Amino acid sequence: MVAYLKNPDNAALLTAKKYPVADKLAQFEDLLEDITDCNATQEELKVKLKNKTAELEGKLNSGWETTSGEIDSIAGNVGKNSPAGKNVAKIRSSARRGPNAKKDPSAPTS
Repeated sequence: MVAYLKNPDNAALLTAKKYPVADKLAQFEDLLEDITDCNATQEELKVKLKNKTAELEGKLNSGWETTSGEIDSIAGNVGKNSPAGKNVAKIRSSARRGPNAKKDPSAPTS
């Protein structure tokens, strides 16, 4: 629209018809500037989100590796097949599934 209104032939035709070319051109240029600025901000945020997601995934992996190693250590200390060792194994299983994992309705409850 901006290019159309800037075209001298189009502007002359519209001005002859009493169309406010200058006002409308300014309006469209302002809109285009706002859209361009908003898009630039959105693209910056996409990059930040991608970087923060990568950071989070690294921390989650590190946290899981540390936790898993400690669970192995605890299970080894109390006996992997002992009730306490089995309890620790359940902690690992539920931690890996996460807090929003669906429960198996057929599983026994303790």
